[in-house]
Amino acid sequence: MRIRLGSLCFLLLSILLFSCGKAAAEEEEGGLRITALNETETALVYRTYSTELKAGTELIDELLTELRKDGEDGSSKAVLRAGADVSDHTMEGDQLILTMEPGYRELPPNTEILIRAALVRTLTQAEDVATVRMMLGSEALTDAAGNAVAVMSADSFVDDGGEGNVVELQLYFANQKGDRLVGSRRNVVCDSNTSMERLVVEQLIEGPGTPEARASIPAQTRILSVSLSDGICYVDLDSAFLEGDGSLTPQVSIYSIVNSLSELGNVHRVRIMINGKSNIMYREVMDLEESYIRNLDMIE
Repeated sequence: MRIRLGSLCFLLLSILLFSCGKAAAEEEEGGLRITALNETETALVYRTYSTELKAGTELIDELLTELRKDGEDGSSKAVLRAGADVSDHTMEGDQLILTMEPGYRELPPNTEILIRAALVRTLTQAEDVATVRMMLGSEALTDAAGNAVAVMSADSFVDDGGEGNVVELQLYFANQKGDRLVGSRRNVVCDSNTSMERLVVEQLIEGPGTPEARASIPAQTRILSVSLSDGICYVDLDSAFLEGDGSLTPQVSIYSIVNSLSELGNVHRVRIMINGKSNIMYREVMDLEESYIRNLDMIE
């Protein structure tokens, strides 16, 4: 399906993420962080929780119980509530699978995004849980746009202990054949010190997380810098970018970055560099001396 956005579409909330850092929450031995919603359900807040458990089903049960509790002083609201609770949870390797009650689908989109972040942030503190996948019955959870929610890790939600935003990004990954792009909308909690341009590239490197798409950038790629000047976004990556999947056309890898960044209203052209150098012919096809504009013909 071909996806086009005529204008910038961000779901941007002014929210406060966690009044102090994770280290403070762990000053007490065995201390973990239980994440909750503020009174107006527009921000995430946390409290510490002491337990001697480090992993296992018993710890998950304890954390879920805590996620069902309102703050004692009335300053926070529980993440899980009647009708929109976790009905079951299982482990597959280091992935925790949460099955949500049907009422979860009826949550307001902004609240649902924050609840998702709170669940993942809290539950991945268990040493045996690396990622979380959420289900509604036998089907994968979908976002407000109907897209399957990717498998999530703690790194899916940026937390610097300061002010943050929930943003909706339009990203483009490789299709299964590796010759075109497929669109994917993703809600991300980001901190106020991360530029939108860098956030887009970070999410592309993280990958699609859905079977309909393939990664367009090697997962080991490091971002050296991302900057914007006069409508041109300069993306400097390390040499791992050059070691991409040979089954993808070079155009797919380049325009995955270009088209995704071009969804931001302030980006009109994109220049890609490798270790600060642009005198490179990417896979002998794409000249990195050039700056590239959005190419809608690449989108499936």
